[in-house]
Amino acid sequence: MLHQEVAEDLDPVTYEVIRYSLLQLNFEHASLLCRLAISPAVMITRDMQTTLLTEDGDVPFMGPGLQYFATASSLIAKWTLEHRAANPGIRDGDMFICNDPYVGSPHQPDTCIAAPVFVDGRLFGWVTNTMHHLDLGGIKLGSTDESAADIYHEGICLPPTMVMSDRRIRDDVVDLFARSSRLSPMVGMDLRASIAACGRARDQLSALIDKYGAGAVKAVMRGTMAAARECFEERLAQIPDGRWVHRVYAETCRPGDDGIFRIQVGITKEGGRLRIDNRDTDPQAGSLNCGFGAFSGAVLAAITANLVSDLSGCYGGVYSNVDFELQPGLLNCAEFPAAVGPVGSRNAMLNINAAAVAVAKMMSCGTTEIRKRALGPNTTNFYGAICSGVTRANGPFTMFDADGMIGALGARDQEDGVDAGGHFWIPEGIGANVEHNEQGSPVVALYRRLVSGGAAGAGRFRGGRGVEVAYMMHGADAAVLSLYKNESIPKAQGMWGANPGSFGGMRVKTGARVDAVLAAGRIPQDFSELDGVETPLPFSGGSHPPMTEGDVWTMTNPVAPGYGDPLLRAPDRVADDLAQGACLLETAESTYGVVFDSAGMPDAAATAKKRASIRETRLGYAPRRDFPVDDVADIGRVGDALRHTAGAWSCRCGADLGRADSYKELLVRRDTPGDKLGADYVSPYPQMAARMSLREFFCPECGVRVEAELARADDSDLCDIELATG
Repeated sequence: MLHQEVAEDLDPVTYEVIRYSLLQLNFEHASLLCRLAISPAVMITRDMQTTLLTEDGDVPFMGPGLQYFATASSLIAKWTLEHRAANPGIRDGDMFICNDPYVGSPHQPDTCIAAPVFVDGRLFGWVTNTMHHLDLGGIKLGSTDESAADIYHEGICLPPTMVMSDRRIRDDVVDLFARSSRLSPMVGMDLRASIAACGRARDQLSALIDKYGAGAVKAVMRGTMAAARECFEERLAQIPDGRWVHRVYAETCRPGDDGIFRIQVGITKEGGRLRIDNRDTDPQAGSLNCGFGAFSGAVLAAITANLVSDLSGCYGGVYSNVDFELQPGLLNCAEFPAAVGPVGSRNAMLNINAAAVAVAKMMSCGTTEIRKRALGPNTTNFYGAICSGVTRANGPFTMFDADGMIGALGARDQEDGVDAGGHFWIPEGIGANVEHNEQGSPVVALYRRLVSGGAAGAGRFRGGRGVEVAYMMHGADAAVLSLYKNESIPKAQGMWGANPGSFGGMRVKTGARVDAVLAAGRIPQDFSELDGVETPLPFSGGSHPPMTEGDVWTMTNPVAPGYGDPLLRAPDRVADDLAQGACLLETAESTYGVVFDSAGMPDAAATAKKRASIRETRLGYAPRRDFPVDDVADIGRVGDALRHTAGAWSCRCGADLGRADSYKELLVRRDTPGDKLGADYVSPYPQMAARMSLREFFCPECGVRVEAELARADDSDLCDIELATG
């Protein structure tokens, strides 16, 4: 029996008091979970989410944690209603645990606790939390083994299972779950923390219902969803109907594989609704897979963060206006029992990136207000690491390094990206202090700093810079890296003619004896100058000699992509970039076309001449028009340089380009192999990079770079925009 009554004519003051109480309940739930948990993934980096659900599993309120976990909890609650109501039943005081990726969890470490809330014997709603556990068994510590052939290699997998009955924890289920882990004491305590926090939130919701009445609280939940839907529809009304597509590429589906795989997200807008497809994505392969729970959550996170971030997690009404029409058996809608372990470190982020760019391109066809909201691309991998081994003093250890949480945000329409700006899909995520890593693991931090600037991420507005870190092993008899990312192809495409982001990478040197350098009173700051033997690393997962005292590893969290043609960047912004270390002098001239005089100031005449020369090189002839940098009129705007009116394409320079199925057919095209992109894109495996290409598309009249597409060399150009003309 479901509670569905709604109070009528609720006064505005009471409405707002209840609404803020429901919002705050999620924040308090999250805070308590972080205080009770002992895993650094939750306690430090906030790899979790708290959610309130309606009686039928919809999401009126979520917390500030990992956004796609809320979708997972919604799917899990709906599955539980369908499959557990008759046996064993759903009663007041029960809780369910689930980490099944083919029910809703992104992968097994992302485990949900769901507590039903009852009023007078009827199901009123659900309180849930989802948190990442550091290990749940499987072949490799961390349960994210890229070599897993199927889900059976990845650790325990529980469909919704009763973990609390009549307010009493079922020790058999808790012990079963914890026993599956190599880190059993931590996992057992974290599970009890999750249960305790969920129980406290359930009791708070019940108290709120007792105070204001079930009908009033349900009215606010329903009203919040209706308001979110109305806001979403109002914003979509400022965008023309059409279809937008983006694709990203992943390298390798398992260790030893040299494949490059296509992942594609399409978004069709019709009035106030969006329809999501995954057409032309490659078939599921190896461990490079997302189930529907992870994929749908990734897409919805990209949609809400871009279009309605000001709703602060009240996204249920938005979700109801998004339809999924997916082809199963592909990389982003895998079928059981495909392996999904690396979801948390790359698979989900690849799909968030693809969805975010498609959404941002859709928004870049809208009004000025809508264009300014678009966040654009996210990084395509989580650039963290798991280091594990043995110490003589304390035995086995595991270091969960979440420096990748520091992230970087891509450039936006009229705004540079944010250096060390995190990730928009986990607003509360943070990187640990290096002192915490040193306290909990046998390492010493040598440096953690913003990466140096270059051509990567360059644009009219530049992408934010990531960080590079270096750690020396200190007190470890043997240690290996079991999870990291060492890219050999560029993945994060810039928006509307900007340069792609940079590579993320990992390097290891054994026999480095950095401890001797420290003993001499010097802290090494350049990995390349250190002694020792560097072993080339594959994309992810081990394959290096065990590290011991004084050995060192370094990780690079890349520069995010830019927005717009770098030649359109204001020279004074380039000067600021130089001063901040976000750009090098040679990059200023070769990439941005900005020339500096002897006093270190931009030389206007020399800059204009240099930029004209670069545009002439692009076209093979002198440009016939200048681009109007200050023209920002909305009429027919598409991206940074194009207009589309009455079915015809034109450039903002005034060039009439004509009609075509894809605007790219009307532009001058240049194709550069991935191993020839220049000093900022040097791959550790050039033979892999050569299989990718950067395809640039220039206006034939002014030479502005309209788009720069990263693609597999054997793929055709992507038709990324199809605008309705009716």
